[in-house]
Amino acid sequence: MAMIFVFSLVLASRYAQVFSDLEKAHAKLIVLDKMKDDFLATTSHELKTPLHGIMGIAESIMDGSCGPVTEKQMQNLALIRDEASHLNTMVSDILDFSKLRAGKVDLFLEHILVDQVAATVVSLLTPEAHKKGLSLTLKSSGPCEIVADRNRLRQIIINLVGNAIKFSDKGTITVDVQSSFEGVTITVSDEGPGIDEADRERIWNPFVQAESSDSRHYGGAGLGLPITKYLVELHGGFIHVESQKGKGTSFIVTLPKEPRTPGIPKIKQIEVTSDALVLPQEIAHSSTEQDEALAKIPFYTKARILVVDDDEVNRKVIEGFCTIAGYELIHAHDGPTALQVLETHNIDLVLLDLMLPGMSGYEVCQKIRQSEKFSTIPVIMVTARDSASDMVRGFVSGANDYITKPFTRSELLIRIENQLAIKQMLELEHSIVHELNKEMGLDRSLYQRSIELKQMATQILAWERVIKEDMEVARAFQKRLMACPTHIPGVNFHILYQPLADLSGDVYDIIKLTPDIIRVFIADATGHGITASLNTVKILSEYSSVKETMHSPQDLLTFLNQRFMQLFKDYGIIFTCLIADIHLKEEKISIVSAGHPPACVISNGTVNSIKPHGPIIGLASNYQYQPTIVPFKNNDIFLLYTDGLPESIYAQNKYSNDSLENEYDKLKEIIEKNYDSGSLENLCTSLLRLDSFESNTFITDDITIIAFQKE
Repeated sequence: MAMIFVFSLVLASRYAQVFSDLEKAHAKLIVLDKMKDDFLATTSHELKTPLHGIMGIAESIMDGSCGPVTEKQMQNLALIRDEASHLNTMVSDILDFSKLRAGKVDLFLEHILVDQVAATVVSLLTPEAHKKGLSLTLKSSGPCEIVADRNRLRQIIINLVGNAIKFSDKGTITVDVQSSFEGVTITVSDEGPGIDEADRERIWNPFVQAESSDSRHYGGAGLGLPITKYLVELHGGFIHVESQKGKGTSFIVTLPKEPRTPGIPKIKQIEVTSDALVLPQEIAHSSTEQDEALAKIPFYTKARILVVDDDEVNRKVIEGFCTIAGYELIHAHDGPTALQVLETHNIDLVLLDLMLPGMSGYEVCQKIRQSEKFSTIPVIMVTARDSASDMVRGFVSGANDYITKPFTRSELLIRIENQLAIKQMLELEHSIVHELNKEMGLDRSLYQRSIELKQMATQILAWERVIKEDMEVARAFQKRLMACPTHIPGVNFHILYQPLADLSGDVYDIIKLTPDIIRVFIADATGHGITASLNTVKILSEYSSVKETMHSPQDLLTFLNQRFMQLFKDYGIIFTCLIADIHLKEEKISIVSAGHPPACVISNGTVNSIKPHGPIIGLASNYQYQPTIVPFKNNDIFLLYTDGLPESIYAQNKYSNDSLENEYDKLKEIIEKNYDSGSLENLCTSLLRLDSFESNTFITDDITIIAFQKE
């Protein structure tokens, strides 16, 4: 009995030791697997930089930066560029796969129509299918709405259709989208060689293809299907394959109405468009010509640009792109050198890489922003790091723009030109403010002042010429920023825009947000002339960057207030504004206001004033604006205006018998008399009461009036 007990103890000890060894081995395997994923991600990221160099230098030589090239050389350079682009796609797949395996991919969820996404993919890949003599068709049961990540769904369909094109030599490829009560089913079918039954499970493994590695006919890293499977399952769906050898293959994706995995909400109204496909060749030619034309005619060819990058190839690529545009370049290989160059040279713009020795690009940008001397110099971050967190960190550190490698010459030059244009406007504002402050600070005798005025007489003539040129530039910017559609189905509208001087502090914007929603923006910046105009450039630039992506006007207005309080407080930009979403189908208007004058809705001859509460932009931080909802039915009129209108009415009433009447009551009275004057143009003109006076003597501020009437 004792021997049995001893034997049991020994056996238990050995089992415990074996179990402990297995646990240690398992832990090591987990660490090694993580190291493998980190290695893939890091290697893929580092490969993007030399690939960008290969593509950029090839494109630069093709553009003639090193002299004329022969037709044969052009073909070889195009081959180098295309192969590098293909390799870059494979590297992106590896990086994407590593993020998916590590669980670092978030879904940006919104309501989308799957058939529209599929139509876009079919339109995009039709030329590639035609090159192989294949037909590519789309079938759909009608609008198929789900909640999903639009970009990831597009990636799923592109991977499956791209695979079908790649492995097919004849026949038709069909994309079939069918809606059901549970969700939607997407089937991509081809008439290719098919997949052996033994290989149907292997194809879902990473870095594996159905063909033998010794006899395979097609290239690729074997990551398309594993990435697709991960993305489908991330949405809570599943994918399977049906195939017959020699008769073709079908990949069937089933997605639920809503994913089971929580994601980042990006709720947006669905835009229902026609199912008719638009072939890429019908639009690509004109857009490409436009990009090339813009890239070949930069407006700031005398600009001096500092390129901060430790990689010589990257510097050569940027030099090739910018030399053609006429920019002067100065190079720096690290952060301290870049800061020294800024001290010793007059730099107009900085192209800054993130991965620098010793001091990162983030730190360099922060030091640039800490110096008052360099505060107006635009900084564009140029990097292969394309994650949202890297981009956010770049903007937080003070960057004006962020561009990821690989990029094209057109993209780089257009972004440079935009930043230089904004810099020129800000410098103009600072120079004028400086001169005005200097004049205000003078306290001298009348005699001495008269002598100085005589000496300045000649300078005034020169200043007048410079200001005239600068005002023309500012006026051109305002006109371009306030370009609006001339007609929108469902409504009639008229805009009366009357600046006090050549430039105005009033700005507006009208866009068709969806087929059934019109978004209107009207704002009034403090001041007049050039100073107010410069402020409007920044106001409309910030508004335009998010006007189509934010769902509600209250979120948009709250974002603008936080943006100006946090980033532009030192500029002293203060303005009133009003944002309204006109819902044509729902017959309502959602209005938010930041200290703006009341809007008016005229219905059946009755004038209703609407003034949502909310402080002026730039005065109160952390304020959450709330909307006011009003009905808007057929023949109703929606009227917006800036405070120049009530100020003009007040000034006129001071010299009339109605001097005791409130200007808003007087405005209501004028509207009631003229709302059915025959057209919105007549109504807007009557509000100024210009026909009652010999001149516009009583107009003391910029005036903008916008009127909408529902058809």
